[in-house]
Amino acid sequence: MALEDNIKEIAKELEGLYDLGYSIVSPTAEKIIRTKSKNIEYIEWHLDQLLNWPTDKCIALFHKLCDYYSEINPKAAKEYLDLYEELYGEEKPKTKEKTLDD
Repeated sequence: MALEDNIKEIAKELEGLYDLGYSIVSPTAEKIIRTKSKNIEYIEWHLDQLLNWPTDKCIALFHKLCDYYSEINPKAAKEYLDLYEELYGEEKPKTKEKTLDD
């Protein structure tokens, strides 16, 4: 039973880290969209970060930022979506949670 408890505790800590990452990245990712930033490196950095955190709200924001990025660089945005599908095996998140600007 101790191993199962340890696994649950680790999973809980990971979830907390993902939430912390989202709280750090989401305001600037939303600002990119709101201000219509064209800073490619900044956009891609945010996409990379969001792609690494497999929670519904991170993936929903990833897709929102990808949609915006497709207006600037459709080919690169498609590559990010293809990578998402390769990593997670689906085209869209199962549930879509609200982000800061929704």
